[in-house]
Parts: sequence; structure tokens; C-alpha cells
Amino acid sequence: MYDMDDFYIREALAFQFMDKRIYAIIIRNADKKSIFAALERDEKWEPVKTDKNVVGNYITATKKIEKDKENLGAIEIYLTDKFMAQALKSSLLNIIWAMVVINLTLLVALFICVQKIVITPINKVVAGLKDISEGEGDLTLRLDANRKDEIGKLAKGFNLFLEKLSEMIRGIADNAETLSISSKDLSGI
Repeated sequence: MYDMDDFYIREALAFQFMDKRIYAIIIRNADKKSIFAALERDEKWEPVKTDKNVVGNYITATKKIEKDKENLGAIEIYLTDKFMAQALKSSLLNIIWAMVVINLTLLVALFICVQKIVITPINKVVAGLKDISEGEGDLTLRLDANRKDEIGKLAKGFNLFLEKLSEMIRGIADNAETLSISSKDLSGI
């Protein structure tokens, strides 16, 4: 190789092997057949010197080494998908957990909104109806009908019903009083 000694090449290769995805790196001479320097991983996944070609299913990348348009050789990098699959699985699990947390947060927010917008006003209407029905029959009590939604319409409708019922009871009371006066007048004759 061009102006590099064996020690520097081995150090550069060892540095590249810090990436666990790399299975082997081979530097070939200009003839692209003979090996100038090479490291591959052993069964303990430690980089060791080799002089053989790599055999197996690996992701391979090859790059020419040139200086001043002179072909000096080529470098071949062999990657394993072993650690890529683990990294992908880890990333996928992180994404799933993030989605679970986001969905739970949205679910809690939705529950709080439904509680505040729907349940609480309905409970107020129920309490008002209960107060009217279980109280002393005070038909002057009214539900809060200031809302512009269905609950407000329900309260307005019930208040209108109470108003008509109150008018009807007043009419009956007036008729009863008239009947009582007429009855007294008839008994005096």
C-alpha cells in the first residue's frame, strides 16, 4: 500500500471494529486478489488477523483506493445484520412504548374533557331535577339553561315545562277559588 506501514493499517482497522456491525474488513492489493491486510471477528466476536476471504451472508461494500489516479487496491467491508436486527428491535420497542404512553395520555385527556363537558353538566341537571322533585314541590325553581349545547336545551325545555305546569296549577287554583266563592254564595241562598 502507498506509504503506510503495517502498524498504522492495523490500528486503523482496529478502530473501525469498534462498530459491532462490522464482521470483517479486507484491504486488497492493486491486483484485487491478494490481501494486504485483513481483520475478521472470531467466535467471541473479537477482531483477529486473517489472510482468508470472507465466506457467508454479509452486507458488503467495496471501495477503490486511489492516489493520483493510480489504483492502489480496494477496501471491502462486511457487515452483519445480527446487531442491526437487535437495534431495529430496540428502536421498534421504543416506538411502541412511546405510542402507548401517548395513547394513554390522550385517553386520560379525553376522559377529563368528557367529564368536564358532559358528565358534570348532566349531574347538575340531575341534581336540579332531584331537588325539584324531592323538595316541597317548589315550581319556581329552575335549571341552569345558560349552556348552548344539548344539555342547555334540555334545561330550557324542562324550565318551559315547569312554567306551563305552574301556569296550569295557578289556573286550577284560580278555578278552585272561584268555585269555592260560588259554593259559599249558593249555600247562603
